[in-house]
Amino acid sequence: MTEIALGVVVFTRTEKLEGLLESVENTPIEKVYIADNGRMTPRKKELYARDFDFETAILDLEYDIGLGYSRNRIVSEASEEFLLIVDSDNKIPHNVTLLAEQLTARPNIGGIAGTMIEPEIGRICQSAKDFYVDDGKLVRTVHHDEKEIEYIAESPFIQFDIVPNITMYRKECLEDYSWDPDIPIRREHADFYVGHWRKTDWKFGVCPEVLFRHYPGGDTGYVSHRHDREREKRAEQYFLDKWGYDDFQYERLYWYDTHHDPLGLLDRARRIQREDGPTALTKRSLKKAARIARRTVFE
Repeated sequence: MTEIALGVVVFTRTEKLEGLLESVENTPIEKVYIADNGRMTPRKKELYARDFDFETAILDLEYDIGLGYSRNRIVSEASEEFLLIVDSDNKIPHNVTLLAEQLTARPNIGGIAGTMIEPEIGRICQSAKDFYVDDGKLVRTVHHDEKEIEYIAESPFIQFDIVPNITMYRKECLEDYSWDPDIPIRREHADFYVGHWRKTDWKFGVCPEVLFRHYPGGDTGYVSHRHDREREKRAEQYFLDKWGYDDFQYERLYWYDTHHDPLGLLDRARRIQREDGPTALTKRSLKKAARIARRTVFE
């Protein structure tokens, strides 16, 4: 019998965590590892005391110790064959075992992600990307013309270098390279996949058939903490120094995104030209519109 565990980090979003845990019931997930690096509250105590139909392991960590450290602890505690790592604002889909079936069929794949669906805004997106290095800069993008859909365990699989935070991993993959426990918040995800890109032979990809519901957001304290500018600068410098890059650039391309609207950009360009004259359209704007239009062909 395939052993599947779930790992999640919680800071303050207890309500989101509750929704996630409720979605785990009636799935093959046998155990949930909760790495709590926030403060204990009455609501958390009540949630942790609930009787679910799966086992829970609460890792009571140092306050604000970080996502990288917290996920690293989950990996060190887990013994199951497969470990599903998600954020607290996700919910587990009914067909999540497809990811385990694909991993079982292809021993060289270290992790497979699903697709994100955001019911509250009506969006479906796949933010998986690829890496390349350009003159000392690490760039994260999507090579649309290189993507091929193959079928593993009768379900589609598309390979990428970096996939979203809704991924089932093989335990051996996480033992070869895990989350950096010392990295500041905001670069943990990129660091994990660059580490595998540079140091291991594990492959990663996505299965579009598995849809994880995503309910983003949080209280004011959570949002301000997560987007602290000084912390982001420290994380960026730590990441660049660790891997020896001059810069880390992010191209806002998606393999697919139902909110992507390149025609809207082209219409805006025509309006600017009509109202303000041709000189208002800079070369940069034209190049950007053309690049997005080309991407639409691939999508």
